[in-house]
Amino acid sequence: MKFSPPTEEQEKFLDDQMDAAFYFADDYFPDWKGDELTPEILDKIFIEWLKNPKDYSDQEMVSSLGAAFGEYMVVHLDMEWQVIKDDYGTALGVHRTEPEWTGYPFDSIQKRVDSKETDFLVTIFDMAKLAVT
Repeated sequence: MKFSPPTEEQEKFLDDQMDAAFYFADDYFPDWKGDELTPEILDKIFIEWLKNPKDYSDQEMVSSLGAAFGEYMVVHLDMEWQVIKDDYGTALGVHRTEPEWTGYPFDSIQKRVDSKETDFLVTIFDMAKLAVT
């Protein structure tokens, strides 16, 4: 695997998608007053979106929830956003070097959009936390 920092364009994409994730939290949970998008609230947004997608596309959810989940891992598990190149292609993900751990938050969301599996982000975060602490 090869790692490189995100480009300015990718950084802007992440910022924009974080804004979208907050918008979705407010839209699906108008009484929510949180200032941090935790794996728990992201799981709830995903469940509500599956029940009532409104006009939000799969890609909008993958991008916004993936960015929010990745950012939560960056903040709480001392990871960094990275452009990751491997035998399968290139993806934006999170990485930590000591101890080494790599995550693909967008792919994690996309997989569940396809399978309709729910309540997975808390589990992924807990597994990552266990691996790096």
